[in-house]
Order: sequence, then C-alpha cells, then structure tokens
Amino acid sequence: MWTWPELRLLIHYLANSATFVHCDVSLEEDIENLVDATILCYGRIVMFFNNDGVGGDDTNHKSIVDLNVDELKRVMQVNVRGAALGIKHAARVMITRGGGGCIISRTSVAPHAYTASMHATVGLTKNTACELGRYGIRVNSRSPLHELIEQCMNSGSPGSADMAALYLASGEAKYVSGHNLVLDGGFSN
Repeated sequence: MWTWPELRLLIHYLANSATFVHCDVSLEEDIENLVDATILCYGRIVMFFNNDGVGGDDTNHKSIVDLNVDELKRVMQVNVRGAALGIKHAARVMITRGGGGCIISRTSVAPHAYTASMHATVGLTKNTACELGRYGIRVNSRSPLHELIEQCMNSGSPGSADMAALYLASGEAKYVSGHNLVLDGGFSN
C-alpha cells in the first residue's frame, strides 16, 4: 500500500515513463490488449482507473419524456460495458498475480442516459467489490459534481477529483471498498 508522500513521489518519478495504448472501451479486445500491454510493459497493475464515458446530448433531452432510446443504448454500451470490461480484465491479471490492487471507476451525474449509466457503474462497483475483496482487490468509484454545476456553484478545487482517485488508490484507503466517493460540496445532500 502507498502513502500520500509515496504516491506523489511515484507520480513524479513515473511522469516520463508513461505508455500510450489506443483503447476503444466499447471493444473487449481493446481493453484486453490494454491490460495485457500494461503487464508486458510494467509487470503488474497496482491501480486501474476506468475513465471511460460518453455523456449523451443534454441539449435536446432536458426532460425524460424527450429521451432518445438510441442515445441511451449508445451511452450504456460505452459507459457500463466499458467499466465492466475494465474491471473484468484488470481483476483477471490482479488475481493471477497473487491478488491485491485497486480498481476505480469514474461516475458522475448529467443527462438522463449518462446518469443511468453511471448508476449502473456504481452498482457494478459495489457488486464486484464483494467478489474481488477475497483477492485483496479494492473496487471503488468516485463521482465529481458535473463540471457545469460545479462552475456555477464555485465549489471544489481544480484537481480535487484527481486527489480523490489518488486517495482511493493509496494505502490510507486500504479498508475502503465498494464505495462511491461523491465530490459535490454537499450539493446532492
């Protein structure tokens, strides 16, 4: 497990050794390739961050009665399927290498189709945390306030969502699993 100072040092140290792998999260073979390429390059995955997502068109669909079912299908295909496949393949390599690790998925709220997909991802997070806990793998999600609302409220600070992800990946969160960390300054309460 990493402490905050160790994580900050690690990020600084690794900044020049990042690797790019193209990945369409709606395609399982792309996610499998991403995870396998990471193992080939770095030998293990300590933290996997699902940052996939498409938001849908909120300009024409402000009301549920205007929901476009094709858009809902596309958003669910990318957001929920992508998160499920990311968790599946990250867990696959974490388990076969002795367990341990952390999987984090990004969620939030916005247009109806997007919000539905994010709630599905939170449910998937909670469910897989129960299953993968026996391998020492923690599974969490973090939900920053929708960017436009945050700008209107002037809440949060730049990088607060990133710091939340670092916290969830750190040793300080070693007993946190199955949790959706909401970052909204109390807006949703």
